[in-house]
Amino acid sequence: MKYIFSALLLGIAIPSLGATPDSRETIAVLDFTPSNASASDAVTITGFVRRAMVQIKKYRVVEKKNMDKILAVQAFQQTGCTDSECAVKLGKVLNARKVVVGEYAVMEGMKILTAQLVDVETSEIEQTGVVQGFDLKGATDAASQLVAQLTGAAVAAPQAPAIRTEPTPAGVSAIGSERGQTYEKPVGRTYDPGGPMGVYIEAMGIGAADPARPTSTQRKTTSRDAAVVDAQYQLVAKLKAVQIEGGITIEQAMDTNPRISAMVNNLVRDAEITTMEWTNDDGCVVTARISKSAIEKGLGLKLQ
Repeated sequence: MKYIFSALLLGIAIPSLGATPDSRETIAVLDFTPSNASASDAVTITGFVRRAMVQIKKYRVVEKKNMDKILAVQAFQQTGCTDSECAVKLGKVLNARKVVVGEYAVMEGMKILTAQLVDVETSEIEQTGVVQGFDLKGATDAASQLVAQLTGAAVAAPQAPAIRTEPTPAGVSAIGSERGQTYEKPVGRTYDPGGPMGVYIEAMGIGAADPARPTSTQRKTTSRDAAVVDAQYQLVAKLKAVQIEGGITIEQAMDTNPRISAMVNNLVRDAEITTMEWTNDDGCVVTARISKSAIEKGLGLKLQ
């Protein structure tokens, strides 16, 4: 009963009789600890690492929202966990076989990612990885490189999936999307036809379906949530690069004024979801956007 309760809280499906069980090991990617770096950037980059781990399909990856819920109930804090002893402790709480812990550091302007892959049962550090010299626009690629170092499995470049247009399934919220639209852009990290000076800043999000979920509706729900979060991460990265009056970027303004970080988070949370489409394997692709006028109003800043 204890195992079933933990599994349900973690969002891991319990296979029914006759179903093929998912034999992959469960892995948890803990939030990377910032060192002389933005805490919000560390969370964003951790999301990229978690997504890359899903893409290699080698492990069952614990969903962040369920992981946060479990750790909150158990009064554990994942931020600041950078060694194997801490990883083992949290891994046991999360019922995970493997745990990734890491650090996002900035040294003399150079961004550095370091991480360890820890086996919870043996307490052994199975692999380490380090990626450095990237910028935030290349953070997704840096995360993919790190996952490849930790697991030995390359993260495939996103392909344009076969999109099928269909009504949003029962029990799955459309989150304000325009139903029935055909998604014609190739799937990539982001696309932004107008650029920061255009009418909108726009980003794509890609969400993989959890094959352990027994029904199509459940798989679509998880892939939809993952796609929306992915689009939000992409929007944050693009927003930070936008120039404001005075010749600085929004990221630089965030570093000097913590209130702007909260405003950026609110903007991204309220971003408009303009399209939502499903792939043939129940994955999800969404497009999210924020208008220039909304950015200026929400931040109280004039864009260049």
